Amino acid sequence: MPSKASAWFLALFLLFLLPLSLPGQGICAPVAPHGLAGPGARPGEATELWTGSVLTAKFRASVCVKRDGSLRGVALLKHRTGAVDVYHIYGTARNGHVDARHGSGHRFTGELEGIYANMQIRLASGMRFKVKCQRTPGIPVTDDCAPADGAPWR
Repeated sequence: MPSKASAWFLALFLLFLLPLSLPGQGICAPVAPHGLAGPGARPGEATELWTGSVLTAKFRASVCVKRDGSLRGVALLKHRTGAVDVYHIYGTARNGHVDARHGSGHRFTGELEGIYANMQIRLASGMRFKVKCQRTPGIPVTDDCAPADGAPWR
């Protein structure tokens, strides 16, 4: 069973994946014109990095969003001990609203506002909380949409 910090990180990661801006999708005013595809993105995908902290852990999550609003991503939750948990997330980002899930049953929903994503996280246990993440467009990603090595911890 994941720790509370791991669950928070997963929730934050989902927040990152959901809010990517894609051209013509009405998700939100893009951070950069028409959304940006960083190195490693699949054709037709825009990429973003979402960063923040929850409890005693920091997170960074990369999201890859297709023009139809479908998204995939990887969130990394770094604990104060240095240990890193990895979460793969899938969902949608349409009309300024994001909705994503992790295989464990955690759900991430929220709204995009400029360079921020205001998210509500519901853990599989029923616990709920709100998180605000900062978005950075056009980041490099790996084949599975994980943040490339140069993506910063904030």
